[in-house]
Amino acid sequence: MLFEREDWKLFRNMETLPQKAGVPKSKLSMLVCKELVDNALDLGGDCEIGYEGDFFYVKDHGSGLDPELFSINRPLRSSKYLRLPTRGALGNGLRVVAGAVAASGGELYVSTRGETYKIHWQKDGRALPECLGAYHEEGTKISFSLGKMPINSYWARLAMDYAQGETYLGKTSPYWYTSENFFELFQSFSGSVRELIAQFDGCTGRKAGKIAVNYTKTPAAALGFSETEGLLGELRDQVKNVNPERLGRIGQLVDWDGYCKSSAVFKVRTMKGNQEAEIPFVLEVYAALSDTPHLTVLLNKSPVTGEVNIYHRKNELNLFGCGLTCNVKAKPAVVLINIMTPYIPIVTDGKEPDLSVIKAEIRDGIKKAVSRAQKSLPTPGIKTKSQKEVVADCLENAIAKASGNGEYRFSLRQLYYAVRPYVIRETGKEPDYNYFCRDLIGSYEADHGDIPLMYRDERGTLYHPHCGQDIPIGTIAVENYQKPAWTFNKVLYIEKEGFFNVLFGSSGNYK
Repeated sequence: MLFEREDWKLFRNMETLPQKAGVPKSKLSMLVCKELVDNALDLGGDCEIGYEGDFFYVKDHGSGLDPELFSINRPLRSSKYLRLPTRGALGNGLRVVAGAVAASGGELYVSTRGETYKIHWQKDGRALPECLGAYHEEGTKISFSLGKMPINSYWARLAMDYAQGETYLGKTSPYWYTSENFFELFQSFSGSVRELIAQFDGCTGRKAGKIAVNYTKTPAAALGFSETEGLLGELRDQVKNVNPERLGRIGQLVDWDGYCKSSAVFKVRTMKGNQEAEIPFVLEVYAALSDTPHLTVLLNKSPVTGEVNIYHRKNELNLFGCGLTCNVKAKPAVVLINIMTPYIPIVTDGKEPDLSVIKAEIRDGIKKAVSRAQKSLPTPGIKTKSQKEVVADCLENAIAKASGNGEYRFSLRQLYYAVRPYVIRETGKEPDYNYFCRDLIGSYEADHGDIPLMYRDERGTLYHPHCGQDIPIGTIAVENYQKPAWTFNKVLYIEKEGFFNVLFGSSGNYK
């Protein structure tokens, strides 16, 4: 007996959506928020985010969009097939957004081009926009809820925090494609050969017409592999590769003691053609000494969805994840990496990058950034404030930074990272995270009450026998919990994880 399922149907089921999104279910809400913010930042350069009850929204100042783009079953149409140092890579972001809302039983509203729509999904995966009335603001506002799933906008806020510095203003380059990629680009383009050639850096106007002279009105998708490879060679003869320094950067940041920037080119081999890709990149590494190492990786100023872990042992920082395995002889530190590049190999539909292609540059950049952070520490012997005094002085500013001046929620760990630069600058020491949470913030909240908008991350799990759900115990999940009509007469509390399978069978019934 055989069954057949179209690929788009994997987007509308919460059990299969994670494999298309490239993240586990627990990170879906972070990915959805990030996808919307990435699109807004790429289109308009800035955006606004916030919460309205159970809804999270993103507002931009772009030219608007077609609400039917939220159809789950639509072909993978995207301008991002053209390789550019922008935040997106695959163009499936809106399908992930739509799939997450539909699969969770949430709601999606799109306000654009003068109208507000509620999106309804049909059985065939089409988005059916219901017009609710006029929208009197410029740009687009997208609001959504995810049913009972709490919304975590951490990745979206990271993308907004680092949306600064220089931006690439040029076009794509013929050097950024292998023979195979260039052929696939032509196969996916609906216009003529000349129109596509004109999209490349240095090939507008007369030069585009000269290169495409043998294909004046020929559809790009009609060309064969040998024809596109010949055109790729002609394009490269006409222009030079883009200097990596043009790709953009975040630049130095005041909250980081060590900074290192480098640029280079890596190559991607062709498998059945003759043209290799030559990919330029700019690597920025930021560092601050810390007893609790932590690593954040950005690709074109937006956080990557794959995990890259870091720990310190025997005078070395050890990194692993996203194709990266390396050791750096350095002090323990908090590290931020930003990579500006038009292309990097990805290993999942969720855009998890393969960082092994620039491993040597990452290793050297971390070593230099940590070394520079160490040299920036205060001179020994100079009297400094205590951690408690520094936190008391800077807490109001740190809360404003973590919350976007009261616009959105933030975690205790985000508040810690907002406070950390002040403490290091004043004391020359990394604040202890447990001491910060337990004594400093705990004492502050005992005197002043809960910090508005702050939430604490999940610690442990509540198994709900009536619903058959595992509910993570964190501030947002507890706030969103709705007590069922029935009540319990017993509660089993387990302090340590790992005993669930011992006490419960596969059906969830107590043995």
